[in-house]
Amino acid sequence: MCVCVCVSGLEGEAAPVLQVMRRYIRTFFGCEECGRHFETAAASSLEQVKNRDQQILWLWNQHNRVNTRLSGALSDDPLFPKAPWPSPALCPSCHEEKNGVHLWNQNQVLGFLRHHYGASNLSPRYSLSPPRLPAALPDPVRTVQPQAEHRGAAAVKGAERKPEEQPEPRPGHPALRGKPEEVPEHGGRGVWVLGLGFNSVDMSLCVVLYACSCLFLMLLFFFFKFRSRRWKRRHHLHV
Repeated sequence: MCVCVCVSGLEGEAAPVLQVMRRYIRTFFGCEECGRHFETAAASSLEQVKNRDQQILWLWNQHNRVNTRLSGALSDDPLFPKAPWPSPALCPSCHEEKNGVHLWNQNQVLGFLRHHYGASNLSPRYSLSPPRLPAALPDPVRTVQPQAEHRGAAAVKGAERKPEEQPEPRPGHPALRGKPEEVPEHGGRGVWVLGLGFNSVDMSLCVVLYACSCLFLMLLFFFFKFRSRRWKRRHHLHV
């Protein structure tokens, strides 16, 4: 964004992209710690940015500072370790050494960044030809009706077929085994009632058990009542 801002109509401002990034990171960025670090860096040195070239170099410099600070941390990816960018293999002219001290050639870095992030090096493939959307699912109502009509037509054709055209059943075919015996409605296992798995035999047993229970309770009642009367008579005679 910093590289392509020259064609956006905002080139009159000193650091338009950095100002927008600062507001976004401060308000909407999910990493609060990252937002605090960016706000600290912006508050300390963003006012020194006077043109769009310095805007590019300021963001690149902050990026390398973050990589240096997080290098070797637990969040560092061993496959893609955080290191100063661009690497010597990617931009040899960006790196210099003076008295054994590594230095950045900022003019070469600026040229590299302009080329690397320039519009000529960006692929507009997805912006020109968006990816295809997944095919819509078929309407179940429209698909069920033709299938039903097809089945109906097949049933009519099967009914119109002559007897001699019917295929002969093979040995062991279910057609040669005969129909299963139907369960009689009365007698045998009885009629199923109440939809609970009880048949007439089970209901008859329940009625018999209920009647026997009532008779047993009545006998107990009369037995204890008779004994209580005998006990009262004996007690009265002794008195």
